[in-house]
Amino acid sequence: MTLRNFLSIVTLMALAYGCNSQKDKLKTQKKSLEIDWIYQVDSLLMPFWMSEEALGNPSGNYPNYRNSEGHILTYENFDFTSIPKYLTDFLITQPDSLRRSYIRINSRQIYTYCVAFNLTGNEAYLKNAKLGVEYLLKNGGYTTGSPYTYWQDGKGMPNKFQSTTQDLAYSLTGLSMYYYLTRDECVLESILKVKDFVISEYYDNSQLKENTKLVMWVKDNYEGDTVGDKRLLAVLDQLNAYLIFVTPLVPDNLTETFKHDVKNLAYSLKDNFYDDKYYLFWGDLNNKKMGESPTDFGHSIKSFWMLYLAGQLLNDDSLVDFANRNAIKLLNTAYIKEDGSWAEMYKDSTLRIVKNKVWWNYAELDQMAATLSLRDTTLYSKYLKQTYKYWEKNMIDYKNKEVYFLLDEEGKPNDLGLKTCHWKNGFHSLEHALIGFLSTSNYLNDEIPLYFAFEKDAKPVKSKINPYYYSAEIINYEESEFSNPLLDNLQKTKVTFQNIN
Repeated sequence: MTLRNFLSIVTLMALAYGCNSQKDKLKTQKKSLEIDWIYQVDSLLMPFWMSEEALGNPSGNYPNYRNSEGHILTYENFDFTSIPKYLTDFLITQPDSLRRSYIRINSRQIYTYCVAFNLTGNEAYLKNAKLGVEYLLKNGGYTTGSPYTYWQDGKGMPNKFQSTTQDLAYSLTGLSMYYYLTRDECVLESILKVKDFVISEYYDNSQLKENTKLVMWVKDNYEGDTVGDKRLLAVLDQLNAYLIFVTPLVPDNLTETFKHDVKNLAYSLKDNFYDDKYYLFWGDLNNKKMGESPTDFGHSIKSFWMLYLAGQLLNDDSLVDFANRNAIKLLNTAYIKEDGSWAEMYKDSTLRIVKNKVWWNYAELDQMAATLSLRDTTLYSKYLKQTYKYWEKNMIDYKNKEVYFLLDEEGKPNDLGLKTCHWKNGFHSLEHALIGFLSTSNYLNDEIPLYFAFEKDAKPVKSKINPYYYSAEIINYEESEFSNPLLDNLQKTKVTFQNIN
């Protein structure tokens, strides 16, 4: 008999005898075995994002580079001796990153505040998200459908068709999360412009063809990115950054178009990049080589995750089965039983495992295991009880807050002299917390309260209110007012779900 079954029997006995206090005590004991995700967000992650330096000047213009203590870094004050040579090149010359401010990072920070609000209902988080959205839409070049990749010396760069399709996708991460919370029609308009631009210019008109049509990486060569590149992330990140997430939320007249695009890109991803010999997706069709990102466990498990969600969205059982079956094989490969953690990748063609823990890679492995656990709770016991605890104990920087870049093979943090940069922000750590909260609540059969801020004149029907990527039964719906005048047009809405699937 499992512990879970035993507790269920004892609870039923307590109810029969009216022993409510005993029932509550047992539930508390059971909860004590799991992560307190709300505490993790409020006390261990968000303090790093709520400092004056984090909010930017003006508010919403977030700094990309901050050190472990949260202080802003620039090219002039950064200690380049603190990081390896290969990363120095990445920060300075490929491209000149420290002199730039990347829109994808602003977008990810908006996402960070949105998730924190979704979990806690703290309107200070939502206020910061709204300021970020307003700054981005005013200054990011979204009206063309091709927002800038970065600002340098106050100028949006690069030229049209020189932005990678990955950057175009990630320019929508924060906007999509804000739309999920609010259903702001102006935000949806920007999402539609970028989506339509990517599909028409980089997919429909792509000259890159393998088994199915590919999404082009760029249409004009720029800083090492070329029109002949055949990148996994050109396809994957359209699905991951906005498309699958937003499809269930959009007005009905847009649903079929979105689903059509999801299907095309999902099969482009599956049919062109997957290698069934290794249960991996090749990161670059022009350079099929082990031991180099993005041919790693993180990008491959994220690919399975998006295909699994796409299959559910499209009612495509074959796609769901493909992703489910092969993701389990990769999870078994990546799981390190000795310490209950995830490995990073194969080192090379010998298939030796690299046991480093890179923050985003680890989060993606957890998130696919969590998604599958919503149907098969044995996966929570097999993997997540251990990997969630490892993350909380080792990946979080308890002194300075947020999470480390990397733990080495011995589990020790690798201090690179910076906590955030032109790729690392709060996106992955907060998404990890949100899915951790949902999967843990599901495992415990708990009610799941989440907070939204729907526009007062654009409230969605309840069938379009979901817990993130998933669906669930709504059992309670409470509306209240915000106290901050900046949020006057929004209605604070607490939605309680159960039975996620």
